[in-house]
Amino acid sequence: MTIQKPRALFLVHRIPFPPDKGDKIRSWQIFKLLSQKFDLYAGFFIDDEADYQHVEYLQDFCAEIKAVSLSPRRAKLKSLSGLLSGQPLSFPYYTSRDMKEWVRGVRAKGLEVEVIFSSSMFPYAADAAAPVITDLCDADSAKWKAYSDRQGFPMSAIYQREARLLSEAEAIITQKSAASFLITPEEAAIVKQHPEADPYKVGTFGNGVDIDYFDPGAELAGEVPQNSIVFTGAMDYEPNIEAVIWFAEHVWPELIKQDAERTWAIVGARPVAAVKALSSLPGVKVTGRVDDIRPWLSGAKVAVAPLQIARGLQNKVLEAMAMAKAVIASPGAAEGLCVTPGRDLIIAESPTAYMREISRLLSDGSSRQTLGNRARDVIEKRYSWTAQLQPLSQKLDEIIDAKLGPTH
Repeated sequence: MTIQKPRALFLVHRIPFPPDKGDKIRSWQIFKLLSQKFDLYAGFFIDDEADYQHVEYLQDFCAEIKAVSLSPRRAKLKSLSGLLSGQPLSFPYYTSRDMKEWVRGVRAKGLEVEVIFSSSMFPYAADAAAPVITDLCDADSAKWKAYSDRQGFPMSAIYQREARLLSEAEAIITQKSAASFLITPEEAAIVKQHPEADPYKVGTFGNGVDIDYFDPGAELAGEVPQNSIVFTGAMDYEPNIEAVIWFAEHVWPELIKQDAERTWAIVGARPVAAVKALSSLPGVKVTGRVDDIRPWLSGAKVAVAPLQIARGLQNKVLEAMAMAKAVIASPGAAEGLCVTPGRDLIIAESPTAYMREISRLLSDGSSRQTLGNRARDVIEKRYSWTAQLQPLSQKLDEIIDAKLGPTH
């Protein structure tokens, strides 16, 4: 006799595969967990034509899938309607009649739980009858506040508006969700401090890393590029763009002046024009999208994460540490990590500190290896995805046991 699984809906703003950037790494792990526990109905947007090839693979995990095409250019124009409706701009960005109709049809089948990934997808939960779990990931309101502090008028005013409205939305989400999660306690504290938030329904589960995949001893196919320094991340993402431009302006000139043989690889998909332009600098290579990021990490001596704006645990840092790399990160990029600075990774803030620490590690292979080995040890002990997902898994079990009984 086949026991029917309970049904769950998972709504995510971007196809959760391949797990090649921060949000997709996290949503992919949630997707896999849900597919193990439920007959899963998954709805998501595709903003990169290359990702359509992965839809068929995801269908094998699900009872039903809905993939909706999203044009970033048209979505940006659509988001401006939020200025008239009083919504955060990110809400109309992901509004789709096609998605709404599909969600309505899925709900008609009966669901035990709905899982929403990111605040921008929560408007689809307005008519939910089943309990809702929302993974806010980061306090996006704080991110937009940080953006506003770096902009002149009128963009500063628009970003301040977005920060305020998202803060209000995050508070409402905590009220209407059975549980809401963020990546770090620091991010959770930001959401909880809003007077309308329900702090008793706000929890955390951190980001992890696939320690079997990101294994420094794994055999890698093809060439392993050799570079002095590597930076990894989606290169159309504003914090990453800002980070590499800052590093290129304030740190790299002195490093290459010290040693003209040094090289820096900027590895990540969809580099914007300002990032592509960095390839004209001596020693700098901008790769664009790569099929496998591990060779680039493996072949680098030092990984850097000089993010000036950072929210939550940084996958780029976790992956580099898992590959036993010596990592130098900004305070923001290291926030939320259970590490001992100076022992497991290096924290630097000023250009002088980056130059000093990078030069030291590039010239001292023994120190690099020791730092990398300690980094790998931290990842193995604390940052497997199985351990990180436990709070979410437990909450799902509680909801299902309450609805169907513990022997379902």
